[in-house]
Amino acid sequence: MAEEIDEDRFYHEDFSTESDWEVFNAQLGELFQRWELSYEQSETEMQQNELFQCQWTTQSEKLEIDNKKITISYYSANVNREEIKDYASFNKKNAKPTYHNDLLSTRNTFDSALNEHMDECHTLARFYGLRSFVVICPHTQSSPYVFNMAEFNFLSSANVVAVESGALVPIFVHVYNPKWNYFIGTGISQTLRTNFNVIAIDKAPAEYCYLTGISKLFKEKLPKNFLQNISVAVRMTYALADVKILIPMHIPPFAHSTTKSDSEDLASNIKKLTTCNFIALPYGYFRSSETEQFIVCIWLNISDNIIIDSPYHSDFTESKAPKRIFYSKARATSYMSSCLNDYTNLSSVTQTLESIIGQNFFNNTDSNQTRKTFEYMKTSQSYTKKLPGPIHENELHQMVLYLFPEHLFPYSSAKNNKMRLKSAVPDSLVYRLSCLLATCNSHLGGVNGMAQLWVAFTRNLRNFWDNYLDIPGVGSGFPDHRTCLLHQKLQMLNICIKRRRERDFPNEMNKSTTEMEVVESDNDDNEDNENDEFYDCVNEDFDNGIKSETGKQSTKAEGRLKRLGNLKLLNKDEYLYIPVTQEPVIKTEDQLNNESELLLKLEHDSDTKTQIMCPSLLSDMEAFKAANPSAEMEDFIRWYSPRDWIDTTNESGEPVGELSTRMVTPGNTWLTVWNEAQAVPACKQKRLFDDTSEALKVLQFLESLQIRQILDLTIIPLLHSALLQLEDILNTSGVLQMFSEKTLLLLNDLELLSLETIREENESCIASCLKDILNKFNALEVDFFNYKCFEHKYSPNNDLEKIKEVFQIILKNGCCSAMNDIKLNDGSSKLIRKEYVLRTKGSNDSAESDEIGPQYLRAIVTGEKMRLCAAFTESTTFI
Repeated sequence: MAEEIDEDRFYHEDFSTESDWEVFNAQLGELFQRWELSYEQSETEMQQNELFQCQWTTQSEKLEIDNKKITISYYSANVNREEIKDYASFNKKNAKPTYHNDLLSTRNTFDSALNEHMDECHTLARFYGLRSFVVICPHTQSSPYVFNMAEFNFLSSANVVAVESGALVPIFVHVYNPKWNYFIGTGISQTLRTNFNVIAIDKAPAEYCYLTGISKLFKEKLPKNFLQNISVAVRMTYALADVKILIPMHIPPFAHSTTKSDSEDLASNIKKLTTCNFIALPYGYFRSSETEQFIVCIWLNISDNIIIDSPYHSDFTESKAPKRIFYSKARATSYMSSCLNDYTNLSSVTQTLESIIGQNFFNNTDSNQTRKTFEYMKTSQSYTKKLPGPIHENELHQMVLYLFPEHLFPYSSAKNNKMRLKSAVPDSLVYRLSCLLATCNSHLGGVNGMAQLWVAFTRNLRNFWDNYLDIPGVGSGFPDHRTCLLHQKLQMLNICIKRRRERDFPNEMNKSTTEMEVVESDNDDNEDNENDEFYDCVNEDFDNGIKSETGKQSTKAEGRLKRLGNLKLLNKDEYLYIPVTQEPVIKTEDQLNNESELLLKLEHDSDTKTQIMCPSLLSDMEAFKAANPSAEMEDFIRWYSPRDWIDTTNESGEPVGELSTRMVTPGNTWLTVWNEAQAVPACKQKRLFDDTSEALKVLQFLESLQIRQILDLTIIPLLHSALLQLEDILNTSGVLQMFSEKTLLLLNDLELLSLETIREENESCIASCLKDILNKFNALEVDFFNYKCFEHKYSPNNDLEKIKEVFQIILKNGCCSAMNDIKLNDGSSKLIRKEYVLRTKGSNDSAESDEIGPQYLRAIVTGEKMRLCAAFTESTTFI
């Protein structure tokens, strides 16, 4: 209450100022009007289980009272219903709230017995079957829970606002510890008020744990002289014996991790998985993995006076249930999913390889030594010696042989990437390396073991470069921008090795690399001359150009490849010749992106911009001038860019031509480069592509990475490898078709992620997509473990094909009807949970018989514990 102090220091209360509660009520009323809660009406009954399968919409606002933030949330299920379109003609007096129909509806009485929709469906929807409601939550991280009954006046405030605004949805206050799920609430219509309450009893009297006691309690809360029968729905949940099998860890192509104790303890339950291909990722399941199985028996729409359920006798037995449903739920942890999650956690690691291994870890190589034979396998072990790390030298050498094989573990033949994943060919060097890195991180020393393997990998790449050897398991040709960046870098290194070998050993190109001998160069300065002014391009024209004594280019043509048909020069009666040109500059995707960003930052007429854009153009113009000494720029355009040459006719009708507008604009790049170009054949030009420099750039790039950058380079190949290995396991187990839909969706998600990873600005989106893929992958492995347990338990008494057929129904619906198709119950079931739902809307002998609203009670009994969720309606006519 606002207070004032006058001159005589007497306190006066200012009753004209609004109190905090009045401000709160006003804000709450405005919120209800904005959410249009007064029009929340529908006579349409929901479909069977629609409430627990549909999507939900949540709107939340924060209001402040007494310096505390109060969260107001409106939950609404997106169900098929008749909407109120004409608000102007809407009659609030005769409006019946939707929650009346929801409380009486039997179609959404029970949700999944395993609470599979806990996250999507609110607790109140499962307690009462409501499709819309408001929750006032006074809890925050800084404020305590509401324990004092005096603090529950939020509900009184909500009642006042609901009456004034005509809100037709129930309003709840979340009290006590939020984890306990206690709610008190109210729903108000024109003449009726429904009071919602939740009560929990740790040790309920035995009588009230059965229908007889619950029905008695329910009837005591009904209006006097109540005449109509009570409708009862019952659900009994029976637990079958848990199924536990051991699927030991295996890391191909290395060893099993099954121990002797495993074999002794669970000899009859060991199931080994087989694969057709070697992919170096661990698979199998932790020993704690198991499957829980339940039988759920349901009775719907029965009268309370025709069935007996008491401590002495019960008609609710499993054998008499009209509806029996089988559930199977696995709690399993896979070694492969665990390995993938551990690897993705490296995204926060900023360590460099140098900080882990040491600053001199790259210097233990013979980079300046040129061997006389290309015998790599005999010397590769020296590149893993004295390399600090937790992995033993022999194990590390075995991994290197797996990455760079000669006869052991050969790479499969290259195949196209049919799914358009921005990765690499399956069973390539990139795939094997990614899998080994993840395995080392999980099982062989963590980050230090991973760094140790990466350094061994880069050392061997230097060995390939030093000895002119092609890197195995890498796609041939120019860097394919449809693949991942790591694969492009390795392709770039392979091209550099090939170019260097062609230049240094041209006579040995037709020999096998394992038998090739290095021919001693006549010039000892071969390495020093790699960056000279000559490009080793084959000149198919036998005329060699010479310079005159004045230093000017001679008019003799050089470097001609062939004639361009019968096309002749414009200003001279000579044929136009296509020159021998240098091959285009090879660039990986990151180099192109960096160049594009630089060009965007430079001014339009920048000399640097011209130099960046025009090396290839300048080279081609110089080669063209050498092959066609009398040519003009127009002749070059006719060959190089025909679209910029426009054919026209003169006044006499004779065919002529002219350059396009962009070519004749003063100061344009083409004209500038043409004026600067000299007549120099390709064989005498400086190389556009310096293989030595580019190879060293690739090696330096790989050697200077941070741990999280290695993760970025390998995560897509790793995930694809994991999916391929899982598909292999499913295939060899004969159930790939059962899981084909999920594997295809997972592959599509991975394809989208591989395209997103090239956009660094979408890091949050990438992280979200990656998390979603890992969750789906883990769920797929859990489903497979669930099947193996199901198969293990029931295959002795049932046909295997029937087992697959039934489990496919479970996989699709989350459950299956426990009929006679398969013997599911082995006689060891145990009653673990009972639910009773009592509801009625009847008449009595009073004059207000039509005003009686829904009466509802749900009792959940687990052992001696009981929870009651009540909704009782009373008339407000005479209140």
